[in-house]
Amino acid sequence: MVFDTDEGTVFQIRPQHRNEEVREVIPADYGGVMVTDRARQFGTKLKELLRGSIQVQLWREKKQGDVPDYGERVEKIEVTLTHHLRNRTLKDDGNQRLLNGIGGQNDRGNVLRFLQEPGIEPTHNRAERALRPAAIARKVSQCSKNERGAYAFAAFVSLAQTFRKNPAASVPQPFLGLLRNGTSTAASL
Repeated sequence: MVFDTDEGTVFQIRPQHRNEEVREVIPADYGGVMVTDRARQFGTKLKELLRGSIQVQLWREKKQGDVPDYGERVEKIEVTLTHHLRNRTLKDDGNQRLLNGIGGQNDRGNVLRFLQEPGIEPTHNRAERALRPAAIARKVSQCSKNERGAYAFAAFVSLAQTFRKNPAASVPQPFLGLLRNGTSTAASL
């Protein structure tokens, strides 16, 4: 699991990725918006609606400046998606679970939130890009085969990615401090 912001990155390697694990990292009074990976298959139309370039292009246009008919275009997209995610019974159990899950998120205003709040990216690509190097390194190095190795790997990758985002910070000093002080320093991160 990865938590990524402009200021820092935190990796976790856990046997489960549930709400409880997220709440260990994100405080209850967090005022921002969290974005998570979405389900990938639910029929051709839903795929077209969720992955279509119309919303992403509209988001990019809004981010670059004023879009005269922005509200009308957003409303049309929302109406189309809401109709497709209307409450109904589907024959395939997997699609029904996806409809229930995505439909519930849509009812809460989460699926197209990026169109209402342009500071939110329309995809989870940032998290995917942040997670990819760590996933590859973990598979190659065999370092997270036990809890201690997983914890050490997650701490080092979190620090490395965060220091990479803050070029003024001295990378060697925080790592040396972590090594000298052992797990107590890592636990306080």
